[in-house]
Amino acid sequence: MKVKIAKAKPESVADCEGALGALEEKRAELVQRGEKLPEERRNASYDAHVENSLQARRTLNRVAAEIATYATELASLDDAITAAKNKVLIAQAFEADQAKRAKAKESVAVIAAFKKAGHDLDAALRQIAKQGEALNGLLSQLHATTGSNFPSHDQLDTLGYAAVMTALLRTPWARQFRPMQPSQRREFGPLFAGWAEVLENRIKPLLADVEDEAA
Repeated sequence: MKVKIAKAKPESVADCEGALGALEEKRAELVQRGEKLPEERRNASYDAHVENSLQARRTLNRVAAEIATYATELASLDDAITAAKNKVLIAQAFEADQAKRAKAKESVAVIAAFKKAGHDLDAALRQIAKQGEALNGLLSQLHATTGSNFPSHDQLDTLGYAAVMTALLRTPWARQFRPMQPSQRREFGPLFAGWAEVLENRIKPLLADVEDEAA
C-alpha cells in the first residue's frame, strides 16, 4: 500500500521577499564595511608598529580578523541570497497554482450558469416560435368573430416583424441586424393592446344590444 506524503506548504511570497530583502540589505552593509577596513588598517598601522600603541594594535587585530572572515561571510550571504531567490520563485509558483485552482472551482458555477443560459435561450426561442404559429389561427378567429379584417395579415406580418427586430436589437447580437429608427420600433404588448382597443370599441354597440335583449 502506497503512503501518500503531503507536501509541505511553502512560505508565502511576502515572507520570502521579506527574507530576501533583509539578506540583500545585510550584504550591502557588509560590502560598505569591507570598503572601510583598508582605511582603518592604514590609519592604525604606523602607531601600532612605530609608536607601539596598544589601542592601535587592538584596532589592527580587529581589522585583520574582519578582513580574514570578510570573503567567507560575503560568499555565505551570496549563497543565502541565491537560496532566498529560489524560495521566492517557489512561493510565487505555489500561489499562482493556488489562484488557478480557486478560479477553477469558481468557474464550475459559471460554466453551469452558462449552459443553463443556452437552454433558456432555446426555450425562449421555441416559445416565440410556438406563439408565432398560434397567431395566424388567432387572427383568423378574430376576423371571423368581429366581422372585420383588422388587423390584416400584412399588418401582423410587418409590425410583428418590427417587434421581433426591436427585441433582437436589445440582444448581444444587435450588430448583426439592420438598425431601426425609434419611430420604427415596436413591442407586441402595446401593439396588440392598441389593436384590441380598436376592435373592442367597434363591438361595444353590439354588446350593448345583447345586454339590452337579455335584460
